[in-house]
Amino acid sequence: MIARVAESCFWLHRHVERVDNTARLMGVHFAFLLDVPQQEIGRWRPLLVVAGAEDDFLARVGEAFVEDGASVQNYLVWDEENPVSTWNSLWWARENARTIRETLSLEAWTAINRAFLWMRSPEARALYEAEPPAFYERLRENCHFFHGVCNDTLPHDEPFEFMRLGMFLERAAQTARILDTKFHAVGPTSLETETTVELAEWIAILRSCSAYEPFFKRSDGSLTGPAVAEFLLLDPAFPRSVLHCLLRAWNFLQLIGGERPEGRGRRSAELLVNLLARLESTTMDLIIEAGLHDELTRIIDDLVVICGSIQDDYFSGRLPGSEVGAELGAGDDRRTLTTLPASLPFGAREQAEGDARILEVTHETVYTYDAPVRRSSHQFLLRPVDDERQDLLEYDLTLSVDGERSAFEDVFQNQALHFKPTYEFTELKIRSRARVRVRGSTESERIDFTRSLRHPIVWMPWQRMMMLPYLMPPELPETQLSELSRFAHDFVDQSEGDLVRALSAINQAIHTGFLYEPGSTTVETTPYETFIRRQGVCQDFAYLFIILAQLLNVPARYRVGYIYTGGDYEGQVRSDASHAWAEIYLPRIGWYGFDPANGTATGDVDYVRVSTGRHYRDAAPVTGTIFEGGGGERLQASVRVEMP
Repeated sequence: MIARVAESCFWLHRHVERVDNTARLMGVHFAFLLDVPQQEIGRWRPLLVVAGAEDDFLARVGEAFVEDGASVQNYLVWDEENPVSTWNSLWWARENARTIRETLSLEAWTAINRAFLWMRSPEARALYEAEPPAFYERLRENCHFFHGVCNDTLPHDEPFEFMRLGMFLERAAQTARILDTKFHAVGPTSLETETTVELAEWIAILRSCSAYEPFFKRSDGSLTGPAVAEFLLLDPAFPRSVLHCLLRAWNFLQLIGGERPEGRGRRSAELLVNLLARLESTTMDLIIEAGLHDELTRIIDDLVVICGSIQDDYFSGRLPGSEVGAELGAGDDRRTLTTLPASLPFGAREQAEGDARILEVTHETVYTYDAPVRRSSHQFLLRPVDDERQDLLEYDLTLSVDGERSAFEDVFQNQALHFKPTYEFTELKIRSRARVRVRGSTESERIDFTRSLRHPIVWMPWQRMMMLPYLMPPELPETQLSELSRFAHDFVDQSEGDLVRALSAINQAIHTGFLYEPGSTTVETTPYETFIRRQGVCQDFAYLFIILAQLLNVPARYRVGYIYTGGDYEGQVRSDASHAWAEIYLPRIGWYGFDPANGTATGDVDYVRVSTGRHYRDAAPVTGTIFEGGGGERLQASVRVEMP
């Protein structure tokens, strides 16, 4: 086979695969933002690092723009001087295809030419400006179409084998790069329990590799970092795992003739076999122990050497564009990955300080009984949330009765404490004290929140599966649900389909049209009863708002916490005890709170978040069961929220 044709085939599919993987790399970013709303600080630099383009960006664009989203995206997608931009990768892919036009089928040439022309069209630029995730999805679809057309219309002979060899080597390297984003996002991977942020990063990585559903189908259902890493590294059947790609690359290298009599290709075969043997003989525990980031770096460096060896073994001279391809995985670029500090994560959740307030919360609950309680069990959800929006500085829980304590995280990620008294008692006093720093919404969050979202929202199947507990309204008669649905959709019609405006209007309607009347309801009161009676307390209004949002196909959950009443809130009803409100999930925004009891959003610094769930029973601060004794139970509760 002519070396020129072999080299063009090899690089053609590598460039197309690079376009696909750049879109996937961006997909990691936007998928992570979906689960974990981000700020403008520390969110873009890791994209440059993982793409191996940080040094060139700093030299040509400048350090001042390294965290500017528009500049980084423009550089990675449109910059004609960036050798690994999507613009250039598609140009080189088409140029390689043009030089071997006689080898390609008409359908394959049409597919790559159509993708190239679409990238240059005003339609593509408009889609990029209006909805970047849809733009990247279109890029991926074009790449998938080209790969499929080649598979179905080209003879499966040596040119095709070089195409597939290049594709699988590039895919293995890019899967390793995408997997390595976790290191730059939240630090090294360990066998210990990982944080919520880390789990969100792993989910985003699975989605970016089209591995979310395959992972859960082939695993035991538990989501852990080591399990995800093992699947994307060592699963021999998943088509984007590193091991599978290397096995397929080895198959095509054998078909090409990796061990020819004259020795041509022998070194490439030996290098690939050595890398395969190392992966097939190791375990995830050994990789974690040695350092996942170090192993990924070693794999990518080995793949750079293998591609260079194939270039030397099979191709005479260099084709314009093959040097460009080599630069993406150059050793110097890979070493720069180790220089990024963990404090600059991929899609970083670093929070601009903005407005912040330190609040001290004292919550005291006293149960008294006419007869001694001899055997009982209790659960407390009193520990405030500690995350990027709220820092838990101090926390203490004291009980007047001795007993066995067991702390755990429940299914809704609440920090729970199970308590089993050791001795009988007639009085149980529960006192929790917390000191928290609460941050208000930043300017970028307010801008995001005012972005128009149209009704109805269409959820992808994996999104609906994850959000199903928060999309299912309570089991009420169909006539009641229909009446509540009409009420909710009236606000959508009035807002001309603007979902955010509709939800804000519902929030205000409950605040102004319903009477805040303590003692008028119980925990058994349904949302429909609250709707008919037009009265209740904060938990009733929150639950009503939740079901109205769910009937609009918006995920919603119940939130329990505290509210600082010392601010200047003219004409607003405030709770002096533990408070309840609703949180909804919106695309590219995340969970956002509405307080229908006060007619406000909950992004200010007066709200202290504690527990959450589908409804009150999931998030109740204090619950318990008396198995023996008791009687005549009386409850007293008091809450103080103060500024120190």
